[in-house]
Amino acid sequence: MKKKLLCTLLALALVAGIASLASAKVMLSIATAGENSTYHRFGKTLANLITRTGRMSCTAETSGGSVENIRILSDPDENNELAVAQSDVLFMALHSDAMFRNLPVKNVRALAALYDEPFFIVATKKSGIKTVRDLKGKRVSLGRVGSGGAADAALLFESADLDIRKDFQSILYGNYGVLKSSFLNDQVDAGVIMGVDNLQSVLKTCKDLIVLSIPSSLTSKVIAAHPFFFTKKFAKGALGAGVGEVVTLSVKAVLVAPSSLANADVADILSTLWENVDKFHKLSPELKSLNIAQATKGVAIPLHTGAVKFYQAKKVLQNK
Repeated sequence: MKKKLLCTLLALALVAGIASLASAKVMLSIATAGENSTYHRFGKTLANLITRTGRMSCTAETSGGSVENIRILSDPDENNELAVAQSDVLFMALHSDAMFRNLPVKNVRALAALYDEPFFIVATKKSGIKTVRDLKGKRVSLGRVGSGGAADAALLFESADLDIRKDFQSILYGNYGVLKSSFLNDQVDAGVIMGVDNLQSVLKTCKDLIVLSIPSSLTSKVIAAHPFFFTKKFAKGALGAGVGEVVTLSVKAVLVAPSSLANADVADILSTLWENVDKFHKLSPELKSLNIAQATKGVAIPLHTGAVKFYQAKKVLQNK
């Protein structure tokens, strides 16, 4: 009798354990950027929407930005980590280039192109800076350590024959709050900014700044060396009152995941994103352009197999 009761209890425990495993939620997190960034607003909104579905639980984490995010995903233990990153940084990671020469990253895959991320250089009017070459001998802010903006600045300056280690009076690293304070306290002459939203925030706080326009001779040189860049033109006044026509370089912001993330989880994430696209349009000027028709354009790295299947089913990609 005791033996029969014990077997019954073990069977019930086994069934309960299986039921518990079956009902266990997938735990995800999204590496973004600084707390006030478009990356973080996007990631926090997506995380909340994913969690509300009840199928998965997700949180958004602040970080240094694109480079740091890809380094996080390069950890083989981070199987349930999503991230937002610039397409140029993704390309360099996949090809073990630039800051990833000693850290090959082969396991990161694209889920969706989100929006264009133009690269801006702003300078104080009194600095006399009119062109990229005029930055030589000046005090320059490159953004946060580990950010895509700092990575882009290095590539642009290299094409302009400027050596970050030798040609600037000083280099400052920090978020856009630090950049604003540095301009207000006359601690920098120029700064690098990624994204229209961040640019307009800095221009609103700091007066007497100009936005540099990059000449075609330099953009062509940068694109020839780094084809993940493309040019983007802003008409006079498009970036704010008093800002003239600006031609600059741009990359894509991309939602990425480890290649090991289950296809079914990828499908759930993408369904949540695109079924709620109107909520993201309200978050920032950049995200107004979020569109499933452009989701596979300019991502610079291979799509996740789950994303391929999802977009084929949605007729965004053709079946092969």
